[in-house]
Amino acid sequence: MNEEAIFQRLLALVEQYHAGRKQGKFLDYLDPETLAEELDLKKDADGDWQQLFQWIGKYLQHSVKTGHPGFLNRMWSGANLPSIVGEIITAVTNTSACTYEGAPVSTLMEHYMLDTMLDLAGFGEGEGQMTTGSSNGNMIAMLAA
Repeated sequence: MNEEAIFQRLLALVEQYHAGRKQGKFLDYLDPETLAEELDLKKDADGDWQQLFQWIGKYLQHSVKTGHPGFLNRMWSGANLPSIVGEIITAVTNTSACTYEGAPVSTLMEHYMLDTMLDLAGFGEGEGQMTTGSSNGNMIAMLAA
């Protein structure tokens, strides 16, 4: 399977999942033992692209549809198209925004976002910290307080 076919197949699976995110049940629940058997996580043999895409299909089938109207379990939900595009670009570039040299575009985007948030909060100048999630952000805020 060539790269173009791999990307086409992957994007077809992503598109199918995204199109059905608000339909049916928000979770095709299986107990942990049954799900582990279905996913065959301990498989140690080499696979091929067809097997990988079959596994991805199972992953998507048994994942929680966080964009479903019935999903009310977290402070976040679903993903919109701009965020999906951003995630794909982030994965393809595989950079880290820890330094300008390592990720110049990401670093400038972080600065832009921080400046935008400062403006929204009514601060003329200031600094900010990007975190890996809300729990980490809350912990950093408590340490700074």
